[in-house]
Amino acid sequence: PFELVLIHPQKVPEDLQERVAFWAFPTDEETVLRFLNLSSVDSETSLRSSKDSTPSRQIQERIKLNITQIGMHITAEVYPDKKLAKPSTRVYHPSIRVDRGCITEYRCSCQAAGVCSHVKELCMARMHMDCVLRVHAPLSESLNHLDGSQLQKLVQYLAEKTPRLIPSLQGLVSELQDPKSEINAIDGAPDPTAGGLCSERAFWYLDRVAIKANLKRNYEKIIQGLGATDRETHRRGPTINSVIKDLPKYLLGIEQ
Repeated sequence: PFELVLIHPQKVPEDLQERVAFWAFPTDEETVLRFLNLSSVDSETSLRSSKDSTPSRQIQERIKLNITQIGMHITAEVYPDKKLAKPSTRVYHPSIRVDRGCITEYRCSCQAAGVCSHVKELCMARMHMDCVLRVHAPLSESLNHLDGSQLQKLVQYLAEKTPRLIPSLQGLVSELQDPKSEINAIDGAPDPTAGGLCSERAFWYLDRVAIKANLKRNYEKIIQGLGATDRETHRRGPTINSVIKDLPKYLLGIEQ
C-alpha cells in the first residue's frame, strides 16, 4: 500500500513513488478480462485475451492518447464513433482506481450501471500500454511541494475552472475556520489517489446488480437452447440468487 511510502522515515524519491503507482494496476490479463466481462453492462461483447487475438486497434482510435494516472487513480478521455477531438463530439470520462493489483472502483460520465464500454477501453489501453501514459505521484505528495501562495492560487483557479465546486470549497473553508470543527480535530486529510491503508485489504469491486443481470441473461440463453428434459434438470439446479449469494467465494478466481 502507498501508505508505506508516506510514513517512511526518509524521503522516498518521486520517481520511485510513480513506479509504485504504476505497478498497482493488476498484471494478470486473464483476471482483468474476467472481471470486465463479468461486470459488463454489454453482455453481447466479451473481451478476449491477447493470447487469442490481437488487441483491437479501435482502442487506440477511440481513446485520446493522454491517459493520466495520478497515484492509484487512472482517467482518460474517450471519443465515441472513432472520432477524435471535434467540437460536436461528446467526450466520455471513464476512471478507475487500483490498489495492490485490484481494480477497486470504476465510474464513467456516461453513468451506465456496471462496466461500460468506456471503462473497458480504458482498462485495455492501460493493460497493453497502447497509449502515452503519464504517471504522477499521489496528489498529496504533489501538494507537499507547494507553498502557501501556490496553494491559495490552486484553490482559486479550481473555483474559476469548476464553478460548481464553489459551494463545497466555501463549506470546507468555513469548517477550517472553526477551531471546534471535526475537520480540525483530525490529522491530515483524505487522498483519493493514494489507495488503501496498510490495515485494509485491497478488493476487486464487484457490482452485484450488473453481475446478477449478466448471469441471468446468460442463464436464460442456456435454458432456451436446451431440450425439455435438460431444461427441467437445469431448473432444479442452483438458482441465480443462490449463485449471487456465494459469488464472493466462487468468483472464478477473483478474490473478494
